[in-house]
Amino acid sequence: MAEGEISSFTLKPSLGFGHPDCTWRLGGAQVEDWVLDVTLELASITKGVSVQIVEEDKVVKETIKDGEGWENPRPPYQVVASVKGGDGFCTAEAEPLRYSCGTGAVPKLLEESVNLMFQGEVARIHCREPLEDSPLIPASASTSEPGRPGQQALQTWEIGLLEVVQVRDMVGTGEVMKSRVARGEGEFPIDCPIVDCPMRIRCVGRLGGGAGKEVFWDTDEEGSGEPLSLETGMNVLPDGLEMCLKLMVPGETSVIQSAPKFAYDDLRDLGDKIATRVPKGSPVEWEVTLVDFNKPKQLAELPAAEALREALARKEKANALFKTSRYRYAQARYELLLREVKGLVDAGAAEAEDLAEPISTLVVGCTLNLAACAQRQGDHAAALKHCNEVLDKMDPDHAKALYRRGQTYTHLSEWAAARRDYERMARCGEEHREEAEAQLARISRLEKEALKRQKKEFQGFFNR
Repeated sequence: MAEGEISSFTLKPSLGFGHPDCTWRLGGAQVEDWVLDVTLELASITKGVSVQIVEEDKVVKETIKDGEGWENPRPPYQVVASVKGGDGFCTAEAEPLRYSCGTGAVPKLLEESVNLMFQGEVARIHCREPLEDSPLIPASASTSEPGRPGQQALQTWEIGLLEVVQVRDMVGTGEVMKSRVARGEGEFPIDCPIVDCPMRIRCVGRLGGGAGKEVFWDTDEEGSGEPLSLETGMNVLPDGLEMCLKLMVPGETSVIQSAPKFAYDDLRDLGDKIATRVPKGSPVEWEVTLVDFNKPKQLAELPAAEALREALARKEKANALFKTSRYRYAQARYELLLREVKGLVDAGAAEAEDLAEPISTLVVGCTLNLAACAQRQGDHAAALKHCNEVLDKMDPDHAKALYRRGQTYTHLSEWAAARRDYERMARCGEEHREEAEAQLARISRLEKEALKRQKKEFQGFFNR
């Protein structure tokens, strides 16, 4: 059809209300067998725009200016938009509409339409139903089309999506909320420091959050205007701040609100000097800019000898975390290092440069250190798994693995299994015999004490 053309045609029931995909009904009438005589006028054609059905038979979105980027608004994102239409509602140029998605601040049909837009996009929203009342936009009046009583008049709203403020609920509980206030350079997530690495940041920390609150940390003031240099994964930053930095791109600035348990409560126990400025149980707000970061070297991209040196240096950093009782952070580093080193082994890089033995030693060492991390955190099932991996797949007579597994069985009161491991350890060499015998004596003592306790408990039970 051409613009302005009027055509009439007849639809048989199978192509009308009787079509299996037709969901439109007229009240309670039985319309499936109706033959339809239709008169259709093509009123206008808008070229070069896209049209989306937001809700069947109710709302259509017509794009009149394309936006940019890849993000659509969605809860808990925030939106800044210009809006006009309905019963003369219009935002002022200096005071656009600002709201958080999913809060009911604007009518539902309008928000569903905005959630299909991109930043910078301008669209017309055509609604067959009047919009319900909302805190920011009043309800629109219900009117009928001229000459068609009972048929709702089409309402048109024009919306310009001025800004999409990315907001992330980092832990899914509202306890760490990240709001982007300035975009950086790069694409999410490929240009983010997701893996632990050196970086530089600028940060202002405030007690309780908000510009009027007390500032307890300002990296510019404390660093004479220079950014703060640090390495993630070393437990030098609160968890809430670090997890957000890992999802930022260089140049990005975000405001982060954090509950106490993701802020400084844990760091206080480790003697962190910034944590001493924050009262225990206090929520905080950080305004942080990721200046830049150095992407860590991928071991698979390095020559085998250089990869081994880099891997040993990373192991030392994990060891330092372990020695200062930061077991969770040490565990994360050992796990990442093992994945990369095992990739080298699978690729055959070790054999190519005759480095099979030192790399195998590194794998065993990291695996047993993971067992030690698990023990310190009370996860004895994981500790057994790591010890078994060494003893079953790498070296069945590895003295340190037998010692670690014996420790784990002792924690679990598996006396016979622990005794077997320490007896095997004693046969691994004279240098291990003294320690193995000391542990066997300890097991005998602990087992006797456990039997005494059990006997006492049972006596108390039968004497009741």
